Amino acid sequence: YGTLDRASGQWSGMMRRLIDDENIHFAITDLTITAEREEAVDFTTPFMNLGISILLRKPTKPEPALLAFLLPFSNGVWLCLGLAYLGTSLVLFVVGRLCPEEWQNPYPCIEEPPALENQFTLANALWFNLGAVLQQGSEIAPAAYGSRAVASVWWLFALVITSSYTANLATLLSTETASELIKDVQDLADNDQGIQYGAKAGGATYKFFEQSTNELYQRMYQTMKEQPMPLSNPEGIRKALEDNFAYFAESTTIEYTVERLCDVTSVSAPSLVR
Repeated sequence: YGTLDRASGQWSGMMRRLIDDENIHFAITDLTITAEREEAVDFTTPFMNLGISILLRKPTKPEPALLAFLLPFSNGVWLCLGLAYLGTSLVLFVVGRLCPEEWQNPYPCIEEPPALENQFTLANALWFNLGAVLQQGSEIAPAAYGSRAVASVWWLFALVITSSYTANLATLLSTETASELIKDVQDLADNDQGIQYGAKAGGATYKFFEQSTNELYQRMYQTMKEQPMPLSNPEGIRKALEDNFAYFAESTTIEYTVERLCDVTSVSAPSLVR
């Protein structure tokens, strides 16, 4: 588009052709209006207001962890579920001991056995409740009204919990998590992940940071001028693709790039509007 060389006073690119070439009378392009350019050429009424966006390489998706199946619930929820499981099993064990209907003949072929047995031992109560959670059932069936009431409450609870767990797990497995490292310009300026940033050397976006009176943007400019800046948009895009680099450019350029390259993403910067 054109950058002013302050040493020679000469413009480059399209601006130089507009000024020096008598055969060119006007240019139709997405040329950003700056104070320097307004001193050299005349602009028509702006037909589009552009903002500045940030182009970043998409973060590498981490390998599934060994305990990834625990992610749908927090540690506190898992602890409460474990306590509920143990507590309900203990209640079922006690109720089974207190209900006469649960004391049954272990030998059906003997009409008058010497002793009756209770099927709801502590181990069987734990096994019964675990089978309900895993939706596998059990050969143990409560016979008394009290134990049936406890079992019904646990079954309903297990149905709700397993449905919630399945839905959350499916969401985690099917949804790509966006990068949480950089959400805005402030995060980029304060990042400690070694992400460098910059804009096209001498371009309108670079000049925006250079001439801004905002304390944050001035701090970012001081960081940017100590690093080699890309000399063109393709170079900046390539650097964002290959390096740990965030590239500032016009929002339309960033949107166009993100639509065509699958390995990059954008972060909008609503405060950076020219």
